[in-house]
Amino acid sequence: MRLIEDLLGRHPDGLRYLVADHDVTLGELRRAVTQEAALFASAGVGEGSTVALQVPPSFTQVEVLLALWRLGAQVMLIDHRLKPAEVDALRTLCRPQYVVRAGAAGWSRLNFRARHELVTERRAEGRPATSDHRLVQFSSGSTGLPKVIGRTEESLAEEIARFTQIDGMPRFGDRLLLLSSTAHSFGLLAGLLHSLAVGVTVVFAPRTSATDILAAAQEHQVNVLFGVPFHYELLGSVPVPPPLPSLDVAVSGGEMMPPEV
Repeated sequence: MRLIEDLLGRHPDGLRYLVADHDVTLGELRRAVTQEAALFASAGVGEGSTVALQVPPSFTQVEVLLALWRLGAQVMLIDHRLKPAEVDALRTLCRPQYVVRAGAAGWSRLNFRARHELVTERRAEGRPATSDHRLVQFSSGSTGLPKVIGRTEESLAEEIARFTQIDGMPRFGDRLLLLSSTAHSFGLLAGLLHSLAVGVTVVFAPRTSATDILAAAQEHQVNVLFGVPFHYELLGSVPVPPPLPSLDVAVSGGEMMPPEV
């Protein structure tokens, strides 16, 4: 996938890309993607393979997604918070050849964990891709069966380019505190991929709590905050929030913001 080679090659090795309890520079990201791609290739993943990826937002998720795309796979991105029956329904609907998920070793959904052990399973009933879509996502299914949303490489590249034209989006050297889920379009495209394209450092809070979000914003002097209304409700519950002089922009996506927030 040429888009991935382009994004990975735009900036110097030493630029910090991912930040949590440790940093990942672009040079380290490139090496990790190469290693992951080699492992998946040895398991049979290649051009046109279909892979369901269900890993929590993490450095591991980013590296694996980019590696699978580098190999030319069609990646079905599944929210790690879905119940087993919901995941089974999506697998039945799309029939991936491979399922890659986080191992069951104890971790909390409220805590950010940079690294996850992976379990890769080959599915006998899986089918290869029949289109040139590289990303497959799913609607919430609130009105019935989830809708399947496919994105081609060209579509992804065009949306990343559009984000670069929007006033207020983070620019080279900025620090973005990303609270939006990277399994959803805004967190993935506006958060991870746009940041990779323009040279933005992506910061993850250690825990989904107002205290930890504000502490991360202070510690890393973030310039931009991406979240959903839930996160701003949390932040609004703090009686006396600390000053955040570096913060220029806060964006909420995914659903309407309640007027009281």
